[in-house]
Amino acid sequence: MAGLPRSGSTLLSSILNQNPDIYSGSHTDFPKMMMGLYHETQRSESFASGYNPEGYVNLMRQVLNNFYFNIDKKYVIDKNRTWGTIDNIKLLDLLSEDVKIICPVRPILEILASFVKLASKNPNNFIDKKLGDIPAGYYRPINDARCDTLMADNDSLQHSIFSISTALLPEHRHKFHFVEYKDLVSNPDQSINEIYDFLDIPKFKHNFNNLKWKEMPNEFNVFGIPNMHSVRSTLKPSQTDTSILSDYTKGKYANTLDFLNPILKL
Repeated sequence: MAGLPRSGSTLLSSILNQNPDIYSGSHTDFPKMMMGLYHETQRSESFASGYNPEGYVNLMRQVLNNFYFNIDKKYVIDKNRTWGTIDNIKLLDLLSEDVKIICPVRPILEILASFVKLASKNPNNFIDKKLGDIPAGYYRPINDARCDTLMADNDSLQHSIFSISTALLPEHRHKFHFVEYKDLVSNPDQSINEIYDFLDIPKFKHNFNNLKWKEMPNEFNVFGIPNMHSVRSTLKPSQTDTSILSDYTKGKYANTLDFLNPILKL
């Protein structure tokens, strides 16, 4: 699972986990770990000389299996928002002939408004901790600074956007399935059934009035925001109010996801 933050990936995981055959957990650093192993493999003299290339690929497959050694499920969905980058897809293509990446998405202004709302309520939030990196002479209001920080080229939100852009390449389009947040919360049955069709696995009857999610024990220490990934027990249609954002922010970022227009309309 890749996609964009604040777009329902935790909600989606909580729904899918009702199926006893599926495990969908919290965000992992598995792509980074696998890519490190992959690059070390490429530098190996034995690999370069052609010694047992299948063994190296099998080693990486076993790392994936061993990471989830304690999960006794038929299907595991690993979540990292960079799975869709070209390098990661090349890695996945080594490990599987049928790569499938689920991408929850949402209008960028709603994502920014959601983050700003959380930051405004929690003074020790991770966004404000980054504001020290804002250049001297930056005089925009605090919420503008927060949005500019979130949208910085080297920040995780841009990495997420870059990751899903790979879906525009014809040779990779079939590997991606986009789930729009508004569709997930307003018509969950259809959204979930489309995911099952994409994964090509048997469907399951889900209960959208009995949702559960267990947050990681140290999330507050990382993000400075309590219950950042909490899920309401009952699924209800909702829309984040973007009026908290200034005209500056709206004008600057409103068209950020227009590149996805050939695929969907946010």
